[in-house]
Amino acid sequence: MELTKKQRLLNLLWAFLSVAVVALIANLFSQRNTDWYNNLAKASEWPPAFLFPIIWSVIYFLVGLSIYFMLNSGKMNKKMIILLIFNGVVNILWCLLFFTLQSTIGGLIMILLNLVASILLVREIDKDKLLGYFLTIYPLWVSFATMLNLAIWILN
Repeated sequence: MELTKKQRLLNLLWAFLSVAVVALIANLFSQRNTDWYNNLAKASEWPPAFLFPIIWSVIYFLVGLSIYFMLNSGKMNKKMIILLIFNGVVNILWCLLFFTLQSTIGGLIMILLNLVASILLVREIDKDKLLGYFLTIYPLWVSFATMLNLAIWILN
């Protein structure tokens, strides 16, 4: 069944507003205690601070785009919705635990959950090959971020 322009527009709004809510809440928690974070011992080969918001913006955009295409194609299913919500929740909780509560071990536990959830999400979306390729950056980045979180926990 062909979607109307109005349905496509509503899907676009729904896809990007849902991602924007997650990004906004995560950002609010991430902006807390920046002095604490800046003063943590970090590995000598640490990525520059400006890189983090760029990578997360790309990931959020690709997740929103994937949601939009899945909604338009009718391939959005219950499992995918649950995985998307779970990914958003663990992403927010990591920011809360790590930055707001200053819990490096809590953050490590949550980012490990985020890593598993991101892999499961990409595997589910990978049934549509092109979208799966788009989102591969998400678990790759979370893998790298997990190593950074582990390094901070070990060094502090």
